[in-house]
Amino acid sequence: MAGEQVFSPEMSDADALMWTIEGDPALRTTITAVAALDRIPDWGELVRRADDATVRIPRLRERVVPRPVYRGTPRWVADPDFDLEYHVRRIAAPAPGDLRAVLDVAAPWAAAGFDRHRPLWELTIVEGMGDGRAAFVLKVHHSLTDGVGGIELANLLFDVEREPPTGRRRPAAAGGVAGPRAGRGLADRLGRVGEQTVRDGVALARASARVASDPVGSARQGADLARSLTRLLAPAPEPRSPLMRGRSLAWRFDALSVPLADVKAAAKAAGGTLNDVFLAATAGALQRYHGRHGVAVDRLRMEMPVSIRGPEDDLAGNRFVPARFDLPMIDGDPARRVQEAGRVARAWRDDPALRLTDSLAALLTRLPPDLTTRIFGSMQKGVDFVATNIPGVPVPVYLAGAEVTRLYPFGPTSGSALSVALLSHVDTCCIGLNVDRAAVPDHELLRDCLEESFEELARFGRRRPRARKP
Repeated sequence: MAGEQVFSPEMSDADALMWTIEGDPALRTTITAVAALDRIPDWGELVRRADDATVRIPRLRERVVPRPVYRGTPRWVADPDFDLEYHVRRIAAPAPGDLRAVLDVAAPWAAAGFDRHRPLWELTIVEGMGDGRAAFVLKVHHSLTDGVGGIELANLLFDVEREPPTGRRRPAAAGGVAGPRAGRGLADRLGRVGEQTVRDGVALARASARVASDPVGSARQGADLARSLTRLLAPAPEPRSPLMRGRSLAWRFDALSVPLADVKAAAKAAGGTLNDVFLAATAGALQRYHGRHGVAVDRLRMEMPVSIRGPEDDLAGNRFVPARFDLPMIDGDPARRVQEAGRVARAWRDDPALRLTDSLAALLTRLPPDLTTRIFGSMQKGVDFVATNIPGVPVPVYLAGAEVTRLYPFGPTSGSALSVALLSHVDTCCIGLNVDRAAVPDHELLRDCLEESFEELARFGRRRPRARKP
């Protein structure tokens, strides 16, 4: 069929790692999106769009078949019992029929994991909310795609008009409007592996020449890489936070909306970026939360997925590298907080060890699954929080005739105390907060602190002229 994407049946090492570590349920990697709709979508049209998406993205009709240990990564195979009705559902809105009620049912769905004998995604429409509104909950396993890819998959269901003329239905994309991209087949993948082998050989030859001409400088670079790898793989047996230390399988979702203009104004005033403001607001919220409990904290350990997804990459699969680092908690100076958050994040985003993530994933997936899970758990359970910034859709979009008024992303806690995700939707920053209730039992207080922290930065942006970047 025209537009159909073809993927390798072999699960990549990075995807296999996401699959394997779920031997520990606390490390589940479910990605969830919750959208508010201005009306109930046309059910027949929605089912047709979902069916079309599964044809264009065959991975949506495939399940995972594990291989024997040491025999390579698991394989994606067509599900002979694929049932679209299982994956696309509709329910009546729980009382009182508002977004809070939807979040209360979505969180346990996400925390419960997937039926591993079926394709790893589910879409639920919640009908009968107040004023004739509705919502949808999209749940995707991280081994199927990452956050950016998940939004692009959701865009296959969206239109840029409420009632587009027949034959003109096109999905939205972060950069405007785009049709499905051509996928890469196994032969193309193997060709790219060959190209990479050649590049690696050339790089090795050049490295050898550098060692011969500058042995001291080369040794210094090697030592820097070794230290970087040590930081990347170092166990984190305990969180930095003396307060958020409990871990469980109970998730709680909260959502808030912040005007995109306010975030951009704060970024300009501080000489930073939207992501810098997001990290600074999250740091400010966590500092406030600890302060309300009478606990001082000067830094917290965070994880930030860095997307390396390019326009040539398939929608399925993971294209990110995880950066794990300490984020300073800076009080009293919004500009300095934004600038420091940006400085630290950019330093780690360019860390040389992150370029070796795929190789490290290959190594971990060749170990016995129990050992892989223990190693990954030792790195993750000492993380205090995860922060993710996902490019959104800059134009209004519609789902089978219903306008998507808000689109909230919720990342997995991945063994940490909480996950904060930001997605820009038209003129709004939609922020999803997923907390482990054992770590943050007073979750409403944390949400209030996050709202206050964003408002502080918004006030700063409104009253300060644009600053030069440090």
